Formats: sequence, structure tokens, C-alpha cells
Amino acid sequence: MNLFLTDRSFSISVQELDYKRLIKQILECKTLLDICLGKKQGYKDHPVAVHYKNNPFNLAYYGLLACCEYEFRFTNGLTRHRYHEWFSDIASEYFKTELFVPFYCEGKKDDPKHIRTTENVYELFKEKLIKKWQSDKIPPKWTKRGMPLWYVWWLEKHQTNRPINEVVR
Repeated sequence: MNLFLTDRSFSISVQELDYKRLIKQILECKTLLDICLGKKQGYKDHPVAVHYKNNPFNLAYYGLLACCEYEFRFTNGLTRHRYHEWFSDIASEYFKTELFVPFYCEGKKDDPKHIRTTENVYELFKEKLIKKWQSDKIPPKWTKRGMPLWYVWWLEKHQTNRPINEVVR
């Protein structure tokens, strides 16, 4: 469970997600918000849920932007995602909250290589997405968006077998 924050801007972060992770981010954000608001007990001790428990408005804002990105990509803005209004109602308080501190979490806590940090988060998420995109059986797609430039640069540097056939943003 994570929010994929590749940039300080939530908007840029959701635009850089492939379509598979964009959809998953909406659902994970909804789950995290349910935990923050006391509507669900599952995963309440997960490090990401603990870190963001006092930031429901920021989570809702991220979820709202992810819904807007989904709507742009898949419905041309004609249809709202089913969680759009729900996120919108909570996110209306977004600008009244304290500064948002992004968090990165990877691995199980008993694993000596696990990571829990608020430092260098954007680069860590880029690395994590690269690993996921490289291990996907089907190459990632950015419906109505180009591949993030940082990923194109990575592909060129590492000369992988993945085709760079998508329009670059």
C-alpha cells in the first residue's frame, strides 16, 4: 500500500502513472481514507496508514486528482469516477491542513532491507515504478498521456528490450 508520488505536485504524480497503477491508486487512496476516517479497521497498523492517518484531506485531494486523471483518460471528462464526489467532499478542507509530508515504505519490518522514510521519496517512487514497469508481463500504457520523460531517459540509459513507442510528454 503506497501513494506513488514521483513529484512534489500531486497532479504531475498522477499524470505519470500508467493506466494500471492509476486505477489502483484510486482504490488504495480510498482504502487509506477509510482507515483514517475510522470506517475500516483492516491495515490500520500498516506504516503508510499510520503515517497518513492525520492527513485525510491531503489523501482525499490526491484521490480526487487521480479520479480527474482517470476521467480525462477514459471518459474524456464526460463521466465522473464513482469516488469523485466522495474524495471531493473530503478534499474541500485540503488547504486548511498542515504541510503534507510524503512517505515511502517498502518491505516487511522484519526484513533488514526494509525502508521507511520521508527523505528522497520522489526518487524512491520513481525507482519502484521502474521496477514494476520492467517486471510487468505487458508493457505499461499511458492512455492519452506520454511516457514520463524520466522513464524514457532511464530506458535509453539502460537500453532495455522494452520498446519506447509511446509519445513522450
